[in-house]
Amino acid sequence: PYLAAAAETTTSALSLLALGGATPSKIAEASESAGSDFEPFLTATIVLSAALGSATPSGGVGLFHSTGMPASSESCPSCSKSGHGHDMLYRRLEELASESRVFAHIAVWTQAFFGRTVDHHTLVYEYFERSRCLMSLKIDWCRDGVSFSESSEDPCPTGDVVMRKCCRLSPAEVRRQIAGVEERPYDLIRWNCQHFCQYFFDLAPEAFAGGRHGSFGA
Repeated sequence: PYLAAAAETTTSALSLLALGGATPSKIAEASESAGSDFEPFLTATIVLSAALGSATPSGGVGLFHSTGMPASSESCPSCSKSGHGHDMLYRRLEELASESRVFAHIAVWTQAFFGRTVDHHTLVYEYFERSRCLMSLKIDWCRDGVSFSESSEDPCPTGDVVMRKCCRLSPAEVRRQIAGVEERPYDLIRWNCQHFCQYFFDLAPEAFAGGRHGSFGA
């Protein structure tokens, strides 16, 4: 159990880094529940954070998206969106719904840290802009809550795709699904980032290319 908790503490700390703006105090606060047994471990993580400063594990720009399409082009939006908390995520999903966007793919990515001894799982919904640029809505779940980022760049430049499938999901339906478990707190054993991603991946009905299966909740 100590090793598992240590691994999860690392994941929480590096999740803060992935979201940008991580500081030693934020990491210490997020890792409070680990207890004093992990003091040397936490110190090493804090030093890592301080050394990296504002750098992020996913800060590099990928040349290609997960489908092999260019990550960016003149026709792709140059800006990206991000936020923390359910309210901000819901607002973005409502905006996408008002624009009649449809998620065409859902995927689960992993980001490995510390020599691949710790993995953080990330949920990614993909949709096409009217310019046919592929966009990714990346949703992360950790001790600090839910957060998201959205751009045309590779969602996890140094990560790996664990699973991916075609779907036809409306943003409104995804909002309903997330709202259904909003009150469920983070739990290392029962509801961590891997459980979170697998849950929503399983909820998405698979659609075949050119098919009409899936959900279009209003």
